[in-house]
Amino acid sequence: GFVKRLDFFMLNQVCKKMGEWKKKNIELVPVSVNFSKQHLMHQEVAERICNIIDFWKIPHNFIEIEFTETSIAEEKELLSNTIAVLKDKGISVSVDDFGSGYSSLNLLQDFNFDVLKLDKSLIKTIVENNRARIVIANVINMANALNMSIIAEGVETKEELMTLKNLNCNVIQGFIFDKPLSVEEFEQRLINKQY
Repeated sequence: GFVKRLDFFMLNQVCKKMGEWKKKNIELVPVSVNFSKQHLMHQEVAERICNIIDFWKIPHNFIEIEFTETSIAEEKELLSNTIAVLKDKGISVSVDDFGSGYSSLNLLQDFNFDVLKLDKSLIKTIVENNRARIVIANVINMANALNMSIIAEGVETKEELMTLKNLNCNVIQGFIFDKPLSVEEFEQRLINKQY
């Protein structure tokens, strides 16, 4: 059960820091927070998430809650309800690490996620492997047709970047743009609007 406490601790820390930025009139950007599958056994998880966000007076559209692909198969009804409550409150919900295991198309069919995050393991072979390109191109097309944003994670080379751009991937993240930052460095970028 420790991971559940850790997830809520992280959400609280993110919202607390965003609250500090708001008081300093620093323009906020959306931040994603991962949640473990262990939360899906509890119906009140969406309410607890909203309570933390509201305590720090953070506009809901600045928080995205991520559930990993591997966490989703077990508790479909509870997850579906959690997603519906969060979306109803204006909180974006994403499926993280899509493609890291044996991805199921039922995931895209059964759940109304806002964002699909392609795992970096899919991206690694995209340049030299035509089959990988075809698979990713079709996942991107499906996500777009379902009105989902799509993010390619772990992009490290210019070739990967250009291939994904040509496949109409919405957002690309990875070391090609930046390494992980300290809170202080990130805050300076927010102040300078240097994203």
